[in-house]
Amino acid sequence: MSKKCKSCGAPLVFSDKDEQIKCGYCGAINTHPNLYRIINNFFHQEESQPKSNFGVFIGNRRATKPEIIVIISFLVVMFLSVIILVFIFV
Repeated sequence: MSKKCKSCGAPLVFSDKDEQIKCGYCGAINTHPNLYRIINNFFHQEESQPKSNFGVFIGNRRATKPEIIVIISFLVVMFLSVIILVFIFV
C-alpha cells in the first residue's frame, strides 16, 4: 500500500502489518491504520457485545442458534399443517 509522507510528500510504501513507517527522505514518522487490526477488532467487538436486547428467550436465558432453528422449523411445520387442513375442510 503506498502513501505520501505527511512532511515532505515523498512516496512511502506500507505493508499490510505496518502501522508506522519512517520516511527515507526527511525522517518523519508516518502512521497508517492497520486495516487487518481494525477489521479484526470490529468482529471481536461484535461477538463480545450484543447489538441489542432483542432475541429469542427460553425462560430467562437467550436461545442458542440450534434452539432457534428448531423453534422456527416447528412454527413452519405448524403453519403448513394449518394451510393443509384449511384446504382439506374448505
